[in-house]
Amino acid sequence: MSELNDQFKIVDYLASKGIQPAGQKAGEILYYSPLKAERSPSFFVNPTKNRFNDFSTGEKGDIFRLVSLLEKTDFKTSLRLLQNLKNVPAFSFSGT
Repeated sequence: MSELNDQFKIVDYLASKGIQPAGQKAGEILYYSPLKAERSPSFFVNPTKNRFNDFSTGEKGDIFRLVSLLEKTDFKTSLRLLQNLKNVPAFSFSGT
């Protein structure tokens, strides 16, 4: 799972959705929450760990969690959406 997480960067995904950074603080990139309307940026991305923390909603996690939240989908569909964005060969799930 770690390899998959490293393959898809949160900052690249956000940029593909037209979501731009609002600043930087202590090695983290700040955004306005893509999950909720707000006046000050409370969505932090740690680009080294490729993890997010949305202080306005309490949501946090990896790229797959973020895609699931924004696209309102499950893990498999989130992975396929990311693969389509990067033109990555489809990952095969056993039993599907």
